Amino acid sequence: MKEKQKRAEKVNKLIKTIGSCGRKFFNYPDKHGFSRFEIDDRGRIWFIDGYTGKRIYLHYRYWKRGFSEGGTLRALVNSLKRYIATGEPVFQSHFGPWTKWLS
Repeated sequence: MKEKQKRAEKVNKLIKTIGSCGRKFFNYPDKHGFSRFEIDDRGRIWFIDGYTGKRIYLHYRYWKRGFSEGGTLRALVNSLKRYIATGEPVFQSHFGPWTKWLS
């Protein structure tokens, strides 16, 4: 449980970094601030949407109610959830490394 919490804290720092750069995804200062992950007392992983303020349970196969971002960021959230739950590295297509022809 402590490992999950540590990984969630790392992911929340990453979300703040993403939300502070460029198009500022996951950052809604006029609404609920930065999106974030939370771990409840039972060890379940939740995503708090920064735009809607809704708490989204991520373990259903087709979750999206209350999620205000698009499909690519939804895939990123799924990868981050898997990292928090298992420690498995985030899917490489999100952060690289990419082949030379792609960069």
